[in-house]
Formats: sequence, C-alpha cells, structure tokens
Amino acid sequence: MPSLVPSTFPSAAPSSQGFVDVMNAVSNITSMELFMDQSSPQYKAAKYMADEDPNGIRPINDTRFLQRYALVTFFFSTNGELWKRCNPGNLCPGTFSTWLSDTDECDWMGTLCNSDNFLTQINIGTGETSSSGLTGSLPEEMGYLTTLTSLLLVNNDLDPVYSSGIEGTIPATFARLTNMRFIIMWANSLTSPIPDEWLSENKLIGTIWLHNNKFDG
Repeated sequence: MPSLVPSTFPSAAPSSQGFVDVMNAVSNITSMELFMDQSSPQYKAAKYMADEDPNGIRPINDTRFLQRYALVTFFFSTNGELWKRCNPGNLCPGTFSTWLSDTDECDWMGTLCNSDNFLTQINIGTGETSSSGLTGSLPEEMGYLTTLTSLLLVNNDLDPVYSSGIEGTIPATFARLTNMRFIIMWANSLTSPIPDEWLSENKLIGTIWLHNNKFDG
C-alpha cells in the first residue's frame, strides 16, 4: 500500500495542507513524482481540487472525489485552457456548463452521468461538442472512471493549430474500464502500442473506432 505523503511538502512545489490531503487521497492512482512538477496535469488538478474549485472543495471521502479529480486531470492533460469552447472564459453550446465551473462535473460539456451521478459518457468532438480543439494526451487517471460506458474523443478540426488532436499512447489503465461499450477516438495522433490488457479485459466493447491515428501496422 502506498505510503502517505508527509505533512510538509518539498520546497520545489510549495502547497497548502489541503493540497497534501488531495495527494494522499489519490496516491493509489497518481505517482507522487508528478506532484513535484507544477506544470503537470496532475499537479494542476490537485491544486484545483484543493484550493480553487468554485463548486466547493469536495471532501476526499466523497465517493465521487476521484471522478472529479480524474476529469480535471483530463482537462489539463488535453490542454483544456486552449479548448475552443466550454473552458473557463468560453461559451458552451446548448445547456452545457463550462469545465471547471461551479457546477457538478455531470453538467460539464460532453459528460453524461447515471442516476447516481457517476460518469457514463465523455463525448467531445461530435454533435454540439465538435471542433472543441482537444490536444495533449490521455492521462492514466482516466482508467479510474470505471463507470464509463462510452468514450468519444474525435478530432474533426481543420485548424492547423489543433489538427493533430490527442497524441501519445492509450494508457494501460484503460484495462480497468470494464463497463466500456463504445470507444471512438478517430482522427487523432495516437500511437502504438495498444495495451494488450485493454482489449482482453474489456469484454463488453462492441464498437471501437481508432482509424486515422498513427498506430503501427
């Protein structure tokens, strides 16, 4: 079992006690080394959860604490500050709320939750959420959104600044997404390898669209 982070944090990344509490709470899904880098998505997400969340600081014993943390990490890992819509400062289509706003994460653009407010879908790039401008990479923390049944991250943006879409590999932690039925991530810049465990452990997947990426073979 991972050891807890000391109550004093190294001077390289000064932080509040709340930040340390968040690190302890997510120590089983995020490497502590990532919190030493203030530019990392994980550091930014923990800081948001500890000190900046306008929805109120969610108690770490809340059953949906990891859900909000994983989504905030996804936001920063895909350069959410540069999204073309529904990030802080930009408008959202329809009834969506902006990411990192004072609403529940189930109301953020492209998210859908079940009756218990656990996440079942992320859809950014199709329908009203098209041309959002996702870049960056997929964080390992997404593998802990275990109630997900649908993941749609589509790059249909012709703007050369955003045309590469999401880069890097599919995290091995995606093997934990055993409720997944649909995964569509075409027209990005994802690369090999595709984790063997991901496909072998996900028995319910019926639709996989990964074409127009940069996989080998």
